[in-house]
Amino acid sequence: MPAATPRERIGWLLRVNRRLARDDRWHTGKAFAAAFRPAGDRPLAESQITRWENGTTGAPRAAIRRYEDLLGLAPHSLTTLKDALDRATGTPAAGSPSTAGARSSSRASSGLPAGAWSGSTSGVLPGPASGPSSDPSSGPSSGPSSGPSFGPSFGPEGDPRRLHALLEVATGAGAITGPEWDELTDLVRARPGLVLHPPRLWQELSQRLLTELAVAEDSAWLQRQESMSRLLGHPDAGAHAVDACIRLAEDTGNPVVVEPLSLLDTTAHPDANSHIRRTIAAAGDDRALYGALLAAVRKIKVRHFSPGELGDIGRSVAGLLGDPGLSATLRPLALQVGRALTSEAAASGLALPAEAAAIGRILTAQAAASGRASQAAAGRALTGEADALGLALPAEAGRAPAGWPPSAAETKARLIAARACSQAAVDRPAEVTLAELVGESLDSDNPDQRLLSAMFVAATPLREPVAAAILDRVVADLRGRRDTDLDAALRTLTNLGSEVHRPLIAQILTEREFGDRARYAAAWATPHCAGAFPEPAWSRILAIQLAAWQRCPDGLGREILHGITYGIGTDSHRTLLHRVREDARMPQEARTTASWLLTTPAVIHAGG
Repeated sequence: MPAATPRERIGWLLRVNRRLARDDRWHTGKAFAAAFRPAGDRPLAESQITRWENGTTGAPRAAIRRYEDLLGLAPHSLTTLKDALDRATGTPAAGSPSTAGARSSSRASSGLPAGAWSGSTSGVLPGPASGPSSDPSSGPSSGPSSGPSFGPSFGPEGDPRRLHALLEVATGAGAITGPEWDELTDLVRARPGLVLHPPRLWQELSQRLLTELAVAEDSAWLQRQESMSRLLGHPDAGAHAVDACIRLAEDTGNPVVVEPLSLLDTTAHPDANSHIRRTIAAAGDDRALYGALLAAVRKIKVRHFSPGELGDIGRSVAGLLGDPGLSATLRPLALQVGRALTSEAAASGLALPAEAAAIGRILTAQAAASGRASQAAAGRALTGEADALGLALPAEAGRAPAGWPPSAAETKARLIAARACSQAAVDRPAEVTLAELVGESLDSDNPDQRLLSAMFVAATPLREPVAAAILDRVVADLRGRRDTDLDAALRTLTNLGSEVHRPLIAQILTEREFGDRARYAAAWATPHCAGAFPEPAWSRILAIQLAAWQRCPDGLGREILHGITYGIGTDSHRTLLHRVREDARMPQEARTTASWLLTTPAVIHAGG
């Protein structure tokens, strides 16, 4: 069977949350449909709930918001995932950033009445009218019949008074929540002709949003990520948002480099294209290169680059792939860029420069080696993975490719999903989709896909059962001294928003038996990890890892201390950050990161 479509994944998200809801009234579609509309309205047909949850028709954003309300979920926690999936798969809601070409060509005007909003020198000015805009609560992914609207009675642009009020908050000193950012940028997205005066207001909005993005966690992070994407796609805000991303990425004291660079995959703005191309060519800082390669994958697919820019990127990527010293973290992304380049060249008849011709040969060799490795690993998986989780392999092959045995990654994901679903009333189709999401969370070559898939799981009651199954597998592998991708497992557990792995992280960072790679994986799983270590625990970890780096300064100790410092910051231990910043024995990267973290707002948790 093919993988679940985007509509089916949204349906899965709705179905699992409803069927596992704390309020058992909602476990039957009939009762849920009856409560869906306001009292006195004609009840929603139960079949409509079924169509949305099966992915037969796409649920509009207003309907998804109603799921959030009835199920008692955080506002916008599910709708933001829909927005992120639409953007990732190239099917954004109407009025959102397009996936190809210039952003302004398909935009209708706001039609917003002229007039200053609160503030003596700031105002909202209307752009030129050019026609009606589309309803941002529906889009290509909503299907031919997405059901009735459940939104407000204002036009497709929403209430202008609400826009003014949110702009007042966002440009002031008061707090603004993730749902408010989501609402504000949705109102901005619906007004492609919107102009702010003075223009620096766009820059201030973008800088504030990026700063909050750097310290936000879980759904609060995703809401700000999608909000920034909307600003980047807006005809007037876009240039200011691009500039803010580039400035943050170039700030050498900032540990958050990947996010502002990868966000540039949203826009075809010339400055964004040029910066990504130059960063790949420079191949300097690994974090900057990582973010630029990640952005380039999607930008190539949606044809943001000119033929000349594609040629330049091809030359740079060929050089990276030919470098035996390229890190294991960067090589998979460079290969993805290479595949996107060769695919685009073939589709458009573009002749890549001679220097880039090596990409095709490298990709062919890589595919052959990967195929042999996967087949060898598959046999080991059948005997090792089931034992680690205490389960028998499900008899049904599910959506695995033809042939047996399935790959090691597929086997692992299915067993984890089976273990998690054995504790909940989840049907087999939902388990199959969960296995796909778990597999992508752990093993996808694309970091964006890993994160988004993990956040889909995290937005359901299956979060902790899945986290427990992953942790059990890792612990069993460590005890049995079997190969385990500790970095992927710990990263996924952090992305899931679980704190179940904190004791293991502490053990790895305080006991001598673990090597550099394990300590590196543990250190970089701490930033934005749910829960928190108390200050004495962090002090002990810091002392042990500083001593280890001093004994072996040529190892990964510098990067381990950098990750630990970031984790101390996201655990909100500012006294320890001051200590790191002032300690001349600490590596400069850690001291700079501590200094930067001390200038940022407090960590923003889910719901904030």
